[in-house]
Amino acid sequence: MKREEFERQLQQLVPRLDGKTTEAWYRYGLEMCGEFSYDFLEAMMTSFGFLKNNFLPETVQDVYGTISCGTLLPSEMAAAAVYMQNGSTATQIAGLADQGCLMCFHTPRSADENSPLALLSVHENGKLKSFYTVDFGSFQPEKTLLRARAFAKEHAIPVTNAVALLWNDKKSCPAKTDDSSHRLFIGSDPEMTQAMTMIFKR
Repeated sequence: MKREEFERQLQQLVPRLDGKTTEAWYRYGLEMCGEFSYDFLEAMMTSFGFLKNNFLPETVQDVYGTISCGTLLPSEMAAAAVYMQNGSTATQIAGLADQGCLMCFHTPRSADENSPLALLSVHENGKLKSFYTVDFGSFQPEKTLLRARAFAKEHAIPVTNAVALLWNDKKSCPAKTDDSSHRLFIGSDPEMTQAMTMIFKR
């Protein structure tokens, strides 16, 4: 992709372009194309398109500006947007990226896809426990909740613990090979859960 086309596409996705910032993204994209994939620039555009369709304009602008502090893979951009829409700075995002904390979140297949980001909140004994998923739309929450309730009853544990086990601990709650429900809810990252909870509240 030539720089002119890159800038033309980016202009439709980011509220305010800056020549220096755009150049930094483009150079980074070219470097990564050579190292990983010739489709890296396209993947970057797909991620920016997903952000435009699912986050506040200022959040898209903030993610665009992170290149001044560090780089983000297309697979890290949605996670960065969640944190930034909840108030994280570019410097904090760069630190999270360096630690690998933004990886394995959600890589958009297309800019127009329905966002699979969602929260699952379980009310139990007057307490609320929230989990997040990056797979919403690919499972039936009611069925998964019934499974968690059955597991909780069988093992005499709270339903909230059962939901966490369904995600985190395959040994204590083995899933069938065709059952992905144990991978739907992520309770092991309280910061991300909190960030997504605040976003959905707003």
